[in-house]
Amino acid sequence: MKHLILSALALQLAFFSGAQTSTNDINKWSVGINVGAHDGHSPTYAFTRVYQIQHISANGRYMFNNRFGLMLDAGYDLFDFYNFGKNTNYTRVSLQAVGNLGNMLHFNNWTQHLGLLVHGGLGISSMWQKDRMTESPLFDKSDDFGNFIIGLRPQLKLGERVALNLDGSFIFHTGQDHTFGFSKPNDKSGFDAYFANISLGATFYLGKHAKHADWTPTVK
Repeated sequence: MKHLILSALALQLAFFSGAQTSTNDINKWSVGINVGAHDGHSPTYAFTRVYQIQHISANGRYMFNNRFGLMLDAGYDLFDFYNFGKNTNYTRVSLQAVGNLGNMLHFNNWTQHLGLLVHGGLGISSMWQKDRMTESPLFDKSDDFGNFIIGLRPQLKLGERVALNLDGSFIFHTGQDHTFGFSKPNDKSGFDAYFANISLGATFYLGKHAKHADWTPTVK
């Protein structure tokens, strides 16, 4: 399964990098932050208060051109269970490929202010409860495992230096040993555990040029 995921990611990177217009006079770096909620977690016997803001993430992104880039991001979720006495803390870090779907679909033919990114990749996750550990989530009382994340990110351009976004992401886990509430062991295998994030955020564009790769249309 791991080799299949890596092969699929490599093919995705090759597709994105092969179908673009390379430019040297655009900004390629950006940083961002998102806050939101989570839902749809499994396996679990506990239910979260999904209406509360329990997710935060931050990212740094580099676009090789106006259609393809890489993003390193980190996220934190608090699973605040209303039918269970203990809350679960969750952290993840992932390296993701980013495709500028807005450019591929030629959004610039009808708008200069709306964009769409697709992102996906692999990383590591850790979850723990306070009474199960003493120092940090990387000790033996936490549950550490791999993740695979895929998501869509519509964007609203406010200016050449900032854009707002609405991100919807699904995170799948492999090697998760417990349910999200730590009530029972998770005896399944493969990418069997998962949950979803939805969040609002802002992206800040860095660099000396006038435009960022997100908003530079491909010239045929």
